[in-house]
Amino acid sequence: MSKNRTLTQIESEDWGDPTYDSYLVTTCHRLRHKPLSDFSTEDLRIMIGQKFSLRYLMPIALKLLEDDPLAEGDLFPGDLLCNVLKAGSEYYDANPKVLAKANDLLERALTMVEHDKIVENSLLEAHAVFMGNK
Repeated sequence: MSKNRTLTQIESEDWGDPTYDSYLVTTCHRLRHKPLSDFSTEDLRIMIGQKFSLRYLMPIALKLLEDDPLAEGDLFPGDLLCNVLKAGSEYYDANPKVLAKANDLLERALTMVEHDKIVENSLLEAHAVFMGNK
């Protein structure tokens, strides 16, 4: 897969113009036309949070999280990891190695936020969803 391609190109599916005028909907439609090489942490957080194109976006997110488990979009440190953990049982059932990797990343992240209860609580809440996926 070439990271210079867009999700629209990779999946051979053009969603067309958004039919609902909200920030989230218009952003997701816009991101479908952005080359994967240009995706920011926030872009990954948004699309993975909506469970879109996980097959292509999760490997990119995991690589980013390997370097920094608390990689941050626009919300808080670890917000990308929280959305990765909430990807859903359908994805994790088909990708058990990713499940193990996500669990390892969570353990690393929790040791990094011992004194930040807000981030720690967000990660633990995501972990509860994650555990429901097993």
